[in-house]
Amino acid sequence: MEEGVDDLVLLLERARGRDAEAYGEVVERFQDMAVGYGYSILGDFHLAQDAAQEAFLEAYVNLPGLREMEGFAGLLRRIVFKHCDRLTRRGRGCLILSTAAAVGRASLEAGPVQRLEEKEMKELVSQALESLPEQERAVVSLFYISDHSQNEIAGFLDISVDAVKNRLRAARKRLKERLIGMVEQNLSEGKPSKDRQFIEAVRRVMAPQQEKDAEAIYAWLEHKVQRLDMAVQSRKVRIADSHYDWTTSRLGLVDDELIAHVGVYEIGLWLGCGQVRVAGINVDYVDPDYSGGRELFDQVIEDAVGAMYTHGYDLSIVRVDSLDVYGPHGYVSTMPFAVRHRVKIEDLPTELPDVQLREVDLDDVHSYPGVAELYNRENEGVSMRGCDSAAPSHG
Repeated sequence: MEEGVDDLVLLLERARGRDAEAYGEVVERFQDMAVGYGYSILGDFHLAQDAAQEAFLEAYVNLPGLREMEGFAGLLRRIVFKHCDRLTRRGRGCLILSTAAAVGRASLEAGPVQRLEEKEMKELVSQALESLPEQERAVVSLFYISDHSQNEIAGFLDISVDAVKNRLRAARKRLKERLIGMVEQNLSEGKPSKDRQFIEAVRRVMAPQQEKDAEAIYAWLEHKVQRLDMAVQSRKVRIADSHYDWTTSRLGLVDDELIAHVGVYEIGLWLGCGQVRVAGINVDYVDPDYSGGRELFDQVIEDAVGAMYTHGYDLSIVRVDSLDVYGPHGYVSTMPFAVRHRVKIEDLPTELPDVQLREVDLDDVHSYPGVAELYNRENEGVSMRGCDSAAPSHG
């Protein structure tokens, strides 16, 4: 259904002011376009949905820098292509997704009947579409996967309406009548607008439920990680109760198995009189039993660094013993790993503090009630401030 440009501009203006409800309407309008275009490149609905989710999130972040709201369709198309290109270059079995998208993709998985139907039709439909030139394949996918008009398809692809008509006509000639019917049915059944699942998944990516969604991350980590300290530190204060950035942190999955993870944490930091947005890295992990784990981990780091740039971070820090892993990605040493502090004897307290101590098992300290709240409260405002300023900061 074709809607006015003015209505879209108003929605995007509201979304630029971080109106999530307005952006949800934008997603609803463009979801079939984004997934259809992704499908024309990847030939897989689930991968196309992954790429479209990430694209909608990135487009949302980039809205403040978009000069003309009428250019949103072109921006979205370019971002979808970028994420599809990344998926294509890495191979079909390997996925690198933001944490929010990786957790949310389970809600988009097909049921047993749908999976069977996809398996039976996928090969024939895929072969039919792959036999078409790339330009014709994109038009066919967009035309049959949605109810958008040829004018809207032309606007999304930034081509003329005549070009859409010509490519659609040429594609129909290449495909036999039986195949074009099968393609039409398959693409129509795969469109995200048939229900609310895709929109709800995008909403979840934009605003993950930390306590609930963190459980999936813990399950992934604790299933793989054998080191007790790593499993303990990943719990509670490291993800659910912290400044963990769900849209920038990255998971590397191979056949839906966790192989690598780079956790990004947002830190407000003052350098002299200026406040900068810092991406701290913690709970980074690579599966030692996976033969290509180090290569995938490098790719996950690259993706995370790219996401940091996209999401407006000024710099990134990681505390490591050596730069063997992070050095190739642009990280440099800025201070010694260990710093010694000396305290004079006369400065030590001479009386016992008026407190009661309670012994807590080390394995339980991270999930002990109130620890996260106490830490965040006591460290509020702690940073490397070098001048007096009324501007707030957080640790």
